[in-house]
Amino acid sequence: MSSSRNLVADIVDTLWTGYVAAMRKYAVFRGREAFPVFAKFWAVYALIYAASYLGDLLLSTIWKNFFFCRLLVKIVHALPFLSVTARRLHDADRSGWWMLWPPLAVKAILSPGTEGPNRFGARPPRGDGAAPDGGPA
Repeated sequence: MSSSRNLVADIVDTLWTGYVAAMRKYAVFRGREAFPVFAKFWAVYALIYAASYLGDLLLSTIWKNFFFCRLLVKIVHALPFLSVTARRLHDADRSGWWMLWPPLAVKAILSPGTEGPNRFGARPPRGDGAAPDGGPA
């Protein structure tokens, strides 16, 4: 039982660490972001949004068409969403403006980052505690 509890705690800690790392750079549009940090930000955002949706459903039984929880989550995450996505696109050596064309942006976001430095800076750490070259941090 304790090993499964440790596993869940490790997963939560890993996701939360990536989310906080992205949120700390909420207005930084320069540089690059590794895919693991990007993915962890989105995973935690999706969980927060799902919780806000449930909150809105519960509160809409009292007030019709209640959507304040979801609106608050979207407002708080708007700038971090743009910045982490722009940095992720930079890792694939693409401009942040690629966000305006979602099919190309998704392909670039899911592609591996460029090896070594590119025009947006040095290669970021992978986000899992290892160095960019795969060795220990």
